Amino acid sequence: MISLFTGIYTVLSILLPSILVILLVLIVYQALTKRGPGESSAVKKGRQAEKRVKKIVNRLGPDYISYHDIHLPSFETSTRKTQLDHLVLSKFGIFVIETKNYGGEIKGDSTKHYWQQKIGNRIHSFFSPVKQNQLHVNAVKNTLNLNQLDAPIFSVIVYSERASLRHVRVPEYNISVTYISKLKRMIKSMDREIWNHEEIKTFSQQIDASINKAQPQPTLDDLYEEAMRIKS
Repeated sequence: MISLFTGIYTVLSILLPSILVILLVLIVYQALTKRGPGESSAVKKGRQAEKRVKKIVNRLGPDYISYHDIHLPSFETSTRKTQLDHLVLSKFGIFVIETKNYGGEIKGDSTKHYWQQKIGNRIHSFFSPVKQNQLHVNAVKNTLNLNQLDAPIFSVIVYSERASLRHVRVPEYNISVTYISKLKRMIKSMDREIWNHEEIKTFSQQIDASINKAQPQPTLDDLYEEAMRIKS
């Protein structure tokens, strides 16, 4: 019996350091990758919505060139970058698309800097997606040297069907707030040719040249500062 315990002790003394190292690695890995349940859920839903939009615009046809999750120099200064969810170039117009996957009742209009989300009795204020996407539109205009032109660049904010948009007011022709399921129809409704194939090819080359540069992620402070500069 004594020899049995001695043998077990010897084996454990040999294996224990390795076991402790493995456990430590697992604990550190879990700590580095762990996210709160709310954050993980929000990120997952957001990515799902963006994947839906990506799938839709990638199937628009040969007359459309699409980009996803790209960074362009901001309108104010090229030392900052602004992130676009989706960008579509076509001879019928340019579409700058911002994807939102908020649920509940959405309330706001294009003149306000803050909108509201209502779920049950809870009301949450958030920065206007119209104002946010205007930063992206300005970046596209700047990149394509279209700042001085009345170019047909459309700001499109799409929500999943989890949201109710009946209290959203956006009267401008070049701004659209709609559902993801209606995005294709909205883009295809713009059917008057404005640019030719060579012009769109040039636009695409200009976008490629910009996104191939360094891509630092903008901070929330950058977003807020730029939003205040376009405050109406």
